[in-house]
Amino acid sequence: MTKIGDKVRVRRCKDLLCEFVEPHDEVGIIDIGHGFIESMYNYCGEEATIDDFEDVLNGYDGYLLDIDYDYTFDLYMLETLDGRAL
Repeated sequence: MTKIGDKVRVRRCKDLLCEFVEPHDEVGIIDIGHGFIESMYNYCGEEATIDDFEDVLNGYDGYLLDIDYDYTFDLYMLETLDGRAL
C-alpha cells in the first residue's frame, strides 16, 4: 500500500503512451482519473516523494509529489524506484 513519504518515480513517457494513448492521438493526454496532461510529461523518469493524499476522482487516488504541487498524480502514473507498478 502506498503511503505519504514513499519514494516513487513518474513512469517513463514511452510506457504511459504505449499503455494509455491510442497511436493516432498526437496530443498524448491521458484522460483517466486526474488525467495526465502534456506538461506532466516533463516529469517522466523523475524520482519524487509522495507528500500528501489529494483526493479520489473517478475511483483513482490522487497524490501530491514534492516535484510539483500543481499536478495531482494517480498511482497508474507512478512506479517504485525499482520499476514495479504501484
